[in-house]
Amino acid sequence: MRTKTAFTQVKATADGKLTVEDSVFGKHVLTQVDDLLFKDEDGKLMAFQANKDGSIGYLQYRYELSTSKKLQIPQPFSDVSEQSPYAPSIEYLQLLGFLEGKSNGTWGAERPITRGEFADLAVKSLFMLPSKEPAVFKDAKNHPAAAAIQTLYEFGIVNGRPGAAFQPDKAITRQEAAVILSRMMLLQGVEPMDAKLAGATDAWAVESVKLVVALGLYGPETVEDTNGAIDYKSKQPMLRQEAAIMFAKALAS
Repeated sequence: MRTKTAFTQVKATADGKLTVEDSVFGKHVLTQVDDLLFKDEDGKLMAFQANKDGSIGYLQYRYELSTSKKLQIPQPFSDVSEQSPYAPSIEYLQLLGFLEGKSNGTWGAERPITRGEFADLAVKSLFMLPSKEPAVFKDAKNHPAAAAIQTLYEFGIVNGRPGAAFQPDKAITRQEAAVILSRMMLLQGVEPMDAKLAGATDAWAVESVKLVVALGLYGPETVEDTNGAIDYKSKQPMLRQEAAIMFAKALAS
């Protein structure tokens, strides 16, 4: 069963209206009709619930059986430009608490993501419970990503013999990342998909790369050629910002 995360962003306009961008229902403009009550162009109501101190704690909008809790907006990473095409995805995952920056406020968006970091982000982004079992990979023991790596191993998403090396501090390639994400999505009921690929991809990763490409789980680093084929740049290291956009899109798909 696939997990879908709904994310609603609300902003006030200069004329007293609200603009709402919802990861499921898209963008809407709402007009106030009463205290803490607004209506969009389709006649759907958005109701806010205030905390005891008067601040807004919850809202209800288009999800009749649930409410949305207001999240604390974290300080943006200082090394991620607002103009970056990756910024919305990074902000989204940061808001959900999946990304942690350094003490100086940076995140390292343009550096390669390691195999361990990718495993940790994968488990967090798809809301998997981290394993409590001992790590089977010898170099994952006592590693910060040990529980995430073990989780992926137990689900058959990563393979290896007990006692073998996982190389958690090695940069993950884009095709390795595609294999991990595609296996996770297949476990959740996604069917294999076809896509027209350009460039070199190892045979063991072709079907996974096709699925990722077919679902559009990539950023502007990947472009379509004149023949409609996508060069996924499979053998290149995946950057942290590329992993962010991959998982942000997977959550919204």
